Amino acid sequence: FTFSSSPSTFITMINPLGMKPFFYLTLILLIQSKLYHACNNDISQIHVSYGLNPSSSMTISFAVPYPCSSTDYFTNNNNNKEDATVVVDVAYRKKKHPNNKDDNAWMWVTEDDHWINQYNSTSAAADEEEEDVQYYISPYFHHFSLEGLDASTEYEYVCVVLSVEKGVEQSEIRRRLRVQEAELGRRVNVFRTAPVEGSNAESYKVGVIADFGMTERSVKNYESILSQKFDVHLIVGDISYANSNHTIWDDWFVWMEEIAQSSPVMPSPGNHERETDIETGSIFDAYENRFACPQISEAIRIPQNPEESSTYVGTYDYGNSFYSFSAGLGLFIFLNPYTSAEEGSPQYNFLKETLESVDRNISPWIFVSMHCPFYNTFDRHVDEAQTIEMKSSLEPLLVEYQVNIVFSGHTHGYSRSYPVAFDEVDQEGMSPIYINIGDGGRKSEAELYQSMIPESWVEVRDGFSVSHGSIEFLNSTHILWTRFLAMEGDVYEEITIRNQYEFL
Repeated sequence: FTFSSSPSTFITMINPLGMKPFFYLTLILLIQSKLYHACNNDISQIHVSYGLNPSSSMTISFAVPYPCSSTDYFTNNNNNKEDATVVVDVAYRKKKHPNNKDDNAWMWVTEDDHWINQYNSTSAAADEEEEDVQYYISPYFHHFSLEGLDASTEYEYVCVVLSVEKGVEQSEIRRRLRVQEAELGRRVNVFRTAPVEGSNAESYKVGVIADFGMTERSVKNYESILSQKFDVHLIVGDISYANSNHTIWDDWFVWMEEIAQSSPVMPSPGNHERETDIETGSIFDAYENRFACPQISEAIRIPQNPEESSTYVGTYDYGNSFYSFSAGLGLFIFLNPYTSAEEGSPQYNFLKETLESVDRNISPWIFVSMHCPFYNTFDRHVDEAQTIEMKSSLEPLLVEYQVNIVFSGHTHGYSRSYPVAFDEVDQEGMSPIYINIGDGGRKSEAELYQSMIPESWVEVRDGFSVSHGSIEFLNSTHILWTRFLAMEGDVYEEITIRNQYEFL
């Protein structure tokens, strides 16, 4: 067996004994249980995401490669010392500024705002010519919710792992924490909370990318994104391209740390996030366990019944599947093309209820992120079943409730539409604009068009570049949309988009 250097345990084998996968998984667990005490207390894959109210809550997430006790050990009167090996927490405070003389002591997240995810996966080898089976045990993903924060404010934070031998008294743990606290200033990260809903924060910048991966082209795009210093990043599906090799997820989150530990990463799922477990049929394991989006309720994930015919590989509702957040002048909605969106489904009801509840005097701009494009000028992913079904049920809602812009990926090119509804250009300009920005870096060759003559709804298209986009709020009636070319280090287009609707 070969253990990878990543924080998780990943084993690839050719099953020479003909044993059932359960045998090997049990053996791996036994080996890991003997080894974790010797592991370094390293924290990795640090990233932040917005909480339910982005102006007052933030979630800090990171991975630890072995089982840990929770903050309950030192925040409550828990005398069961035999359960404690390591305590994990997040310390945070407002960032100090030269003229700020307020008390700035570190605060610690309580047990009620801390949860841990972990998963196992069995998957087929990426190379179909081999008979390998890949067994994966994830690290432990700690998620900490920071509540009661001030809007548009910088906070320092640090992730803490404290080793505790069995039998140590709580007084000693607290003493060690104080020692640890004295060292915190050397290892801090900084995030900034979102502006209050409805406020006109001109400096609020939103990055948009899709179909990212970790290729050389992705690296160039990453460098360009890093230079923009966005306040939040929308990733519109096909994130790491792990394709069930879950160590790639570990590597991707480590690679993203410089961005993600300071600016929230808010994803929507794509087809490459499905990653069906070949033993259990479980879907979206990595996506649901690693990210911590502002959830409506706990995720419901049901593998597809092999005896039933379906467009989808199963059901994935709530959790990180579909959600929304509001910040400044914008409402951002995230949808999932790979679970049902038919009328009456949880996703349909979520979108309808969210749009019905919007006060456009507070949130004059509405953006929707979903991986599969309703309007596609490129010759790949044309007329896919899940897109046709989703367009049939959801486009009437997008038009009726006056969504401004819909972002997609899936096809690895860039296009921006005129205002369009039900396949017809809206001559009055009172319909959604569709922006496909799936050229995040995954594909190396050009994305070809369905026709050399652009469709009537196409205003701009480009299948030859690597890019990401930027939204800057100018006011309730105008935003600045910019598309950055990563390889050239140039700007493809920078346009002012006027809000399409008459309620303003």
